[in-house]
Amino acid sequence: MKVLHESGETAHYRVGVARCALGAAYGQRDRFEEANARLAEGYEVLLATLGPSSPHTLRAVGWIEALYGRWTPPADKRINTQAR
Repeated sequence: MKVLHESGETAHYRVGVARCALGAAYGQRDRFEEANARLAEGYEVLLATLGPSSPHTLRAVGWIEALYGRWTPPADKRINTQAR
């Protein structure tokens, strides 16, 4: 992820996948705010690059739902996963 980020390819789908995976890991460690931030960043990249029906995007939605099953974010930080 760092190499892609430093090369300026922040909108590459792999960056989105990596950010979402990091967010899911943070959520498992009860680092909820960090988890939500990484999942939000990654989800936006995946939506922009692959669309809402991609398996990668759908996996991210699952991770977001799992996080919200354990923690309720403030309303202004909640990730909208409804089809756009």
